[in-house]
Amino acid sequence: MLEQAMKLIDPAAVRRLSRLLTYLGEAHLLLEHEQQAYDYASQALDLTHQTQSLDILRHVRRLRDNLLTRGEISYAKNLDRQIEETHAVIASAGGFHA
Repeated sequence: MLEQAMKLIDPAAVRRLSRLLTYLGEAHLLLEHEQQAYDYASQALDLTHQTQSLDILRHVRRLRDNLLTRGEISYAKNLDRQIEETHAVIASAGGFHA
């Protein structure tokens, strides 16, 4: 259902798309599809460069924590690096949005 919603979303609604990506990541994590969960979290972070949303960063951090709990250390480390990069991009742009 969420994958269908992504196909229907207006590309201008980047924040909603990034939120949907985090939800897809959470769903795939529940299905034990760690690679897909990581991929969706990574895509959400890419969009967060544009939206500067702290809310999306919180969702991605939660996904990262869940990956680490499952023993997926390499995915968690990659997300750590991407989260740091996203923070740097947002900070250099002048701020965060909820």
